[in-house]
Amino acid sequence: MTTEGVESVRDHEPLARYILTASFLYKDNRAGTPLRPNSWIPHPSVELSVFRIEGWQEEQVIAQGEKVASEREAKHRNKILGEGKEYPEDKTTFRYHGRGEIIAREVRSVGLEVLPKEPPPRHADVVNWPPLTGNKKHDESSQMAFAMKLNAKAHFIAAA
Repeated sequence: MTTEGVESVRDHEPLARYILTASFLYKDNRAGTPLRPNSWIPHPSVELSVFRIEGWQEEQVIAQGEKVASEREAKHRNKILGEGKEYPEDKTTFRYHGRGEIIAREVRSVGLEVLPKEPPPRHADVVNWPPLTGNKKHDESSQMAFAMKLNAKAHFIAAA
């Protein structure tokens, strides 16, 4: 299941999970990563969006993260306004806070898979999550077990 004409994700490739809300970060000064495990849960589906960043300069990785945040913010704003609700011009729900980075091999080591999923260019999905049952508590706990394993193998790079 790859995007036609796109090369498979190799084991050594670094992947970026863009962090677009502060709720994905611990607010205390704990040792280790400030990244919370829930940042790796694929809500509301069973595919987790990541970007393949091998060969990119730091500026390119950040620019992509800012673009993803901007697109997500615009989509959210339009949805809220489309529901007839107010959304102040100065409000920002989604912005680039940084990224979790993990190597594709580490994703595979916990029993998940990484497949290219373009467009946009260099996008991929982490798949093979436990299937959704319709029981929110069960689904979240099943996915959290994998998310905690990913979080333990990842590192966080904060936005400047």
